[in-house]
Amino acid sequence: MTFKIRAMLEGAAKHSDPEKAKEALSNYLKELVNVMNQRESITVLADKLEKPKLTGDNIFTNFVEVTVEIKNFSGMLGFIIDFGPINIEILEPEGVVKIDSGELEGVTNDFIAKIHEYDKRLKAITAAFLKLQKTTQNKK
Repeated sequence: MTFKIRAMLEGAAKHSDPEKAKEALSNYLKELVNVMNQRESITVLADKLEKPKLTGDNIFTNFVEVTVEIKNFSGMLGFIIDFGPINIEILEPEGVVKIDSGELEGVTNDFIAKIHEYDKRLKAITAAFLKLQKTTQNKK
């Protein structure tokens, strides 16, 4: 079953030179769209890059809206996990969607693996931060 979705992806950049921040941000979002196009399960039908906006102390945010066609439910969940859109709208199919239990099981296990991977990374970052914090306190 093919899914057609519209998704919004966000990026942020900070630099002392506002033009470099805006350029880096736009390039990052364009590259995300290029990476999507390289995925076998994704076809980018349309993309619209907004203009970067200043939101804080030399911090710029920007959005790209994409309309994509994705081959199956597994691909759609992979898109969500890998690209982290801030929202999606399912344009097609409309109404009730039936999913094969084997596909649902596979997608669920992939999702669980990603959660465990993120948890492992977060714990490593937290441990490194606590070690750094302890080291700096000992130097005082």
